[in-house]
Amino acid sequence: MKRIAFVLSSLGFAAVANAQAPAAPATESNAPAAVAAPVTAKLDSAVATQKQGVSVSFGAGASFPLSDLGDAFDTGFNVFGGLGFNVPALPIALRAEVAYNKFSAKGTGEDLNLTTGSLNGIIQLPLHSTGVSPYLIVGAGVGHADAGGTTSNKLFWTGGAGVKATLSGFDAFVEGLYSAVETETRSSYVPVRAGLTFRL
Repeated sequence: MKRIAFVLSSLGFAAVANAQAPAAPATESNAPAAVAAPVTAKLDSAVATQKQGVSVSFGAGASFPLSDLGDAFDTGFNVFGGLGFNVPALPIALRAEVAYNKFSAKGTGEDLNLTTGSLNGIIQLPLHSTGVSPYLIVGAGVGHADAGGTTSNKLFWTGGAGVKATLSGFDAFVEGLYSAVETETRSSYVPVRAGLTFRL
C-alpha cells in the first residue's frame, strides 16, 4: 500500500508541475506569419479601395484667366459635377464632367460664361499608409463660350494635378488645372477647386 501511495503522490506532483510550466515561446517559424499579416491586410485594403466602382463628384473654386483672357476679364469662379469610374486593380480612373466658369469683364465689356464638357483620365498615386493620394489628370472635350449673346463651341482640353484624402464613405480633394478653349486667341485659364467624391 505504501508503494501505491508513493506512485500516486509522484503522479500528482508531475501533473501540478506541468500545469504551472510556462507556455513555450513562439518559434521563429511563426515570425514570418506574424510579420506578413499586417502587410497582407494593407494590400487587401488597397485592392478593396481600388475596386470601388462608380462615384460622383462635385466642387467649386476660383478661376484665374491667363494671357488675353486675363487682359479682358477679372478672376472668376467655377462649379462642376462629374461621374467617375475606377478601373479595378489599377491606379487609373475615368471622370466625365461638366464645369461652368464665369468671368466678369473689366471695364464696360460683356461677362464671359464658359461651359465645358470633358472626359478626363486620372492616374492615381496612392499612399495607402496615410490615406492621402496625389493624382494627375488630363482630358479633352467641348467648350461653349457665351459673351453677351455671342457664342461659340470649340475644342476644350485640360491637364493638372490634385490630391485627395480618403475618408469614411467619401473623398475630399483639391486640384489645380491648366484649361484652354481653342478660340481664335486661345482662351486659357487656371481653375483651382475643392470638392467631394462619393463612392456608390
